[in-house]
Amino acid sequence: MKWIYDYIEKNPESVVVGPVPMAQILEKLKADLHGADVPLASFTPNTIQMQQRNAYYYACDRQMGLRQEDMQLKAVRIPVTDQTRHYAEKDFTHWFVNGREDGNGIYVIYEERSNYFYCNSSMLHLEMTIARGISQADISNQTEWYAEYAALMQRYLEDYRGYCP
Repeated sequence: MKWIYDYIEKNPESVVVGPVPMAQILEKLKADLHGADVPLASFTPNTIQMQQRNAYYYACDRQMGLRQEDMQLKAVRIPVTDQTRHYAEKDFTHWFVNGREDGNGIYVIYEERSNYFYCNSSMLHLEMTIARGISQADISNQTEWYAEYAALMQRYLEDYRGYCP
C-alpha cells in the first residue's frame, strides 16, 4: 500500500480536492460519452430500494443528517460503443432494465445531496470516485476517508492502467 502515498507525493495533481458534485461529474460524462437520463421506473423496485438504502447509509457514514426518504435517486445510461467498450471489458455487470438484461449499457445511479453513486462498471466507478475527490481537511488530517480514496486510486492504477512501481 505504501507506494500510492509516494505516487501522490510526486503527483499531487492526481488527487482531486473536492468533493465535486456528482451531478457535475454526470453532466460531463453524459456530454463526453453520449449518456442519457433513464427513468427510475426502468429498474426493478428492489434495485431502487437497495440503492436508496445505500445512498442513505453513505450519507449516515458521512454524518450528513439526511433521512432515507430524502434520497432522490437519478439514473444515467451510457451506451457501450467503441469509445466506451473498455469500461465493459473487465469487472462489468449486466443490469436488468425494463425487464431484460442490458449488456450494452453502462448505468450510474446517483443521489445528488449525499453525493452517492453506483456504477455497473468497476473501472468507471473508480474513475468517478477519483473525480468526486476528497476534502482538503481529509487530506491534511490523513483521515480514514483519505486512506480509502488513496487505496481506490491505487486499485485503479494497478487494475486498469497497469501501473506497477
